[in-house]
Amino acid sequence: DSGNHGSSTTLSPTTTQTSPITQAPDPPPFQNFSGYYIGVGRADCTGQVSDINLMGYGKRGQNARGLLTRLYSRAFILVEPDGSNRMAFVSVELGMISQRLRLEVLKRLQSKYGSLYRRDNVILSGTHTHSGPAGFFQYTIYVLASEGFSNRTFQYLVSGIVKSIEIAHTNLKPGKIFVNKGNVANVQINRSPSSYLQNPPSERASWFAIHPVSMNNSNHLVNSDNMGYAAYLFEQEKNRGYLPGQPSMCMASGPGQDIFDSTQIIGRMIYQTAKELHDSASQEVTGPVLAAHQWVNMTDVSVMLNDTYAVKTCKPALGYSFAAGTIDGVSGLNITQGTTEGDPFWDTIRDQLLGKPSGEIIECHKPKPILLHTGEEFESYGMKDMTVVISGLCNVYTHYITTYEEYQDTVANMSSGPEPPFFNNLIATLIPNIPDRTPIGRHFGDVLQPAKPEYRVVRFTGKSPNALGICFWI
Repeated sequence: DSGNHGSSTTLSPTTTQTSPITQAPDPPPFQNFSGYYIGVGRADCTGQVSDINLMGYGKRGQNARGLLTRLYSRAFILVEPDGSNRMAFVSVELGMISQRLRLEVLKRLQSKYGSLYRRDNVILSGTHTHSGPAGFFQYTIYVLASEGFSNRTFQYLVSGIVKSIEIAHTNLKPGKIFVNKGNVANVQINRSPSSYLQNPPSERASWFAIHPVSMNNSNHLVNSDNMGYAAYLFEQEKNRGYLPGQPSMCMASGPGQDIFDSTQIIGRMIYQTAKELHDSASQEVTGPVLAAHQWVNMTDVSVMLNDTYAVKTCKPALGYSFAAGTIDGVSGLNITQGTTEGDPFWDTIRDQLLGKPSGEIIECHKPKPILLHTGEEFESYGMKDMTVVISGLCNVYTHYITTYEEYQDTVANMSSGPEPPFFNNLIATLIPNIPDRTPIGRHFGDVLQPAKPEYRVVRFTGKSPNALGICFWI
């Protein structure tokens, strides 16, 4: 469960121009150009910072109460020298990407650029901070976890993502890309080591992934967590004095004394390693720019477990360990990780809501007991002589991805799988907005308690950001 990207490239600072081009500029007037056109863009996509649930932990009552750091969308566009092929990779400081969010971004790009940016060459990825605003999904399970849909946050996110792509498109310049790798030691531990060690040694992960949860589920401030702080430090190093809108990072000092301190320490370690890799990179990336998109019915895929034995994927189902939560975010239900048997109480509730799972799906999902029919596992595959980076938070987030060996352990990450059928309808807020009213004889913005000479505290009549109309901020 990670949303981090371990590569680092040297790219020019971003600037905004008023007339974005709709195709790659003419190649430079020399014959030995062997790189790519590269465009980089960054835009604010913070969204709502009050009276909205934070997306990631699914913890009831973990609502935003202010802002620690702004959230950004960072777009990287690669174009072949002749302008024939291109792709856009966008890293968004967000828990994950929803189908609704992706569709709206593609819709706006199409209205401006035609077929230049499409679903097959635009990749949206979340950094997986658990401290960003929720409310941008349309799948029921995430709408419930988000405590409803927020069109305001949704529009902020879409506008920020599209703006970052527009800036990158405007700033296409000749350049080269290098890849490098190294170790980031003593940063975090695997929260499911027993499951991870079930994998054969040759199949264990070989690229750096971190869970951006230094800001734990007691946090109520919107922020980009440790990966965002690492990005902030790197951008500060590369573009001193050119970070418009970037607030100061109010972090405590000391060796992990609180969540703010831990975020700073881990973020700095990631930044330091990324900078070292950036400065020492010598392996150039070459070859054509290609992108592909494929629809797969994950309920009916044949998989060879070995040379003689084949199995098929089955209909979606989430196991009990999913509801137990994780090591760093335990749920409030009386369900534990690692269970291989259901519970009569929860089985009864499930049967009343969804009906009993069939014998076929129960058999297919063994050894996990089924709690909800909404997940599926799929297996990774290798490609020889290629540098492969898997980012499971790209384009549409569904749930955790596990290997066959990890699946046998039935802890939280291993009770999950890909998406249910797609529903195109946008789900409205579950509970209607209740109009805010002022005290009798007062108006919005009236000062109720003026500032005193010895301290600066002012009480005033305000309005919830979720309510319709104008919000007053002082």
